[in-house]
Amino acid sequence: MMENAEKTAALVREKTKDARLAECVKVLLTVSEDYIRHAFSAMEAACGSVEAYLYERIGLNERKRAELKRKFLL
Repeated sequence: MMENAEKTAALVREKTKDARLAECVKVLLTVSEDYIRHAFSAMEAACGSVEAYLYERIGLNERKRAELKRKFLL
């Protein structure tokens, strides 16, 4: 994943000549493992599980979840 982010950032840098924009793109395409673990822990603390958090706080019902899976995973 990090390799793809690096390649995309390099392409942005090449096409735009904007190193700052390229770095922003790289940051947006990556996530720190510590950050995501902390986010999941906070969701579990708030609602008991990540799935419950997504349903209760975000409103991600089964229909919406299936739609997102079709769009991004299949």
